[in-house]
Amino acid sequence: MSIGFLKFAGIAALFLTLTSCSNDSNIIDMGPGTFEVVITGDVEAEYDGFAIFAEYADQITGQLFFAMSLTSNEGENIKTWFVRSGQFPGNDTYFIEPFTREEMNDPGWLFGTEEFVSFFMREVELEQDLFFSNSGTITLQLTTDNTMFGDFELVAAGYPRHRMIGEDEPEEMEVHLSGRFNAIFGEIMFPVF
Repeated sequence: MSIGFLKFAGIAALFLTLTSCSNDSNIIDMGPGTFEVVITGDVEAEYDGFAIFAEYADQITGQLFFAMSLTSNEGENIKTWFVRSGQFPGNDTYFIEPFTREEMNDPGWLFGTEEFVSFFMREVELEQDLFFSNSGTITLQLTTDNTMFGDFELVAAGYPRHRMIGEDEPEEMEVHLSGRFNAIFGEIMFPVF
């Protein structure tokens, strides 16, 4: 084979790669507004459901925060939230920072989280497990269809809620969440603890 042919073949392969990467449908094999997650560690579960993202502004100060929620659609009731203050995030990979329940006591906590934080709630037979992020990453990519797809890896710690009340030293649980999503824009409901 000639060097010219090899150069042409290499350029053609690069062009095909770039073309296919620019087409969202070739990258995303999930329907809009969906996600899937695998949980391992002290809790073992796999679930899928509805994925929504939103940006909110404080009506008085104009401060912004971005949020994404993942809600299971059947079986165990599991809800996961990712939150970051500031304007709508760009296409990138972001760190998920440590976060605790106590930090939510400040009414303005949503506007003070410069990096992403995450928490999730799992209800099983009328009992709740609450988990808060220790570490992780989340990757976001806005599509031409105005959905946001990506994936995340999250390490979180938490307690069964029924053991958080009235017990001096509840046993901490640790879990690892690995998931991907193709979220749509919508309204997010936050929990009331």
